[in-house]
Amino acid sequence: MQDDLTEEEKVSRLLYSSPEVLVEYDRVGFCPEEERLVTRYFSDRNAKILDIGCGLGRTTQPLADMGFEVIGIDVSEAMINKARAKFPTIDFRIGDACDLQFSDEAFEYTLFSFNGIDHIHPERRRIQALREIHRVLKPGGLFLFSSHNSWSIEVVGGLLSKDILWRSVLSKYFLRSKYLKSKTRYGEFALYFINPLNQKKQLRRTGFECKHIAASDRQESRYFDSMPYYVAQKTSIPSLPR
Repeated sequence: MQDDLTEEEKVSRLLYSSPEVLVEYDRVGFCPEEERLVTRYFSDRNAKILDIGCGLGRTTQPLADMGFEVIGIDVSEAMINKARAKFPTIDFRIGDACDLQFSDEAFEYTLFSFNGIDHIHPERRRIQALREIHRVLKPGGLFLFSSHNSWSIEVVGGLLSKDILWRSVLSKYFLRSKYLKSKTRYGEFALYFINPLNQKKQLRRTGFECKHIAASDRQESRYFDSMPYYVAQKTSIPSLPR
């Protein structure tokens, strides 16, 4: 799969293997909304969980502490090596969300935290990741993830810059998904932004039902939060063409 990577994905992987990022991400524990959603929806403590984009084990360790059988995967070999050193009793593996090396229906739950799915570029690979997550989940299994919200940029950003709200609402950009480029010293990489309406449609077309949307900052509306969390349930065979 390495040969299939876009230049943006290669830059993103270099960034997330860099010493400065390894230091920045060296922490453990759920954010408040993650903890609420995991506690509410991941109710079977005997379940098997796949923690995708696990990094240094920030969410993997608390999942293990809760009693789940958890496997953490990340595309960054540097992060996985450090996670293994920090938490030697947890199963950490180098892995790509677009090509999961697990059998069908292997997990009850999957987690893809901190907008990790938004680093997958272009959109066809994001769809492939959703298909793969669908494949490895048991029927009725749950997928928890967060994603950048284009409505937050268009509506909240527009209001802050004194733009007229209806112009943002009617703009084509407001209604679409979008990749925005971010510059680093390693080059440019693309981050994906999608509004909650289109994210629900994307989930339905890949065989999921969106069960819940939650704001990362509970003081904001979940539909205009910058990085809302989604709880999706595996319900059907994906309908999107390959």
